[in-house]
Amino acid sequence: MKAGIKIWKERIHGKLDYSIEKRKEEILQLDLLDDIFGLDEEESGRRSYLMKDLLVELRWKDASLFQKSRAKWLSEGDCNTKSFHSFINRRNK
Repeated sequence: MKAGIKIWKERIHGKLDYSIEKRKEEILQLDLLDDIFGLDEEESGRRSYLMKDLLVELRWKDASLFQKSRAKWLSEGDCNTKSFHSFINRRNK
């Protein structure tokens, strides 16, 4: 069971950073195209779709980071508050 969950996690979450970067690049390309020629209806719809997906993925990543920080805090306890706060501060940068 653990192996199956690990494979699923790597397949879904492991590609999240890659997916976020690809969406950002495609949005940037559409923005540059918009500045030069303007976007037609299809391209405008595509950009809107990419922005919505990007926001969902960023929320997903943020929730994942929050859960990881909570798990780390729970496992290490209150005696490591300096470590916990440095982890959170790094995450927020």
